[in-house]
Amino acid sequence: MTLSPKVIVPAVVALTAALTLGATPLLRETLHYPTLTMAVGSELQLSFVQFGTVTAAACEERLAKLETTMRKNCAACRTAQKRCVDGWSGELQRAFSADPLDIPAARLPDGVLMYASATPGLALATCQASERQTATAPPANRVRCFPAGTPRPR
Repeated sequence: MTLSPKVIVPAVVALTAALTLGATPLLRETLHYPTLTMAVGSELQLSFVQFGTVTAAACEERLAKLETTMRKNCAACRTAQKRCVDGWSGELQRAFSADPLDIPAARLPDGVLMYASATPGLALATCQASERQTATAPPANRVRCFPAGTPRPR
């Protein structure tokens, strides 16, 4: 019995889609997510969460590069915390979701940046300044700021 292309092609497409959808949660579990929190004086914290890497070494490398870039461009910044989070967690799901956060957050080309401050308006003003600084960059390289309590579409 010979199967026609009318049967084979849809079956292959359906199988590929099923395997891809089934593998996505497993892939998230095995990735390593660079996370870096920088303190700017005692007034502001910037928490970066970048997309996952396949290896722990690649995660550490991206983390070191991000930290170096921040220190080079922000004399007042000091590292408060840096780590590679292994696997998908509730913290990561919340950061990457479209759901509103309690603090201002920005979508970056390679992840999310959250701004926290006890001073009202400082976190949002800093987030908005980040967005303005990238306004003339190509669309894929722009920062998009979302005030606290605002849905954050991708």
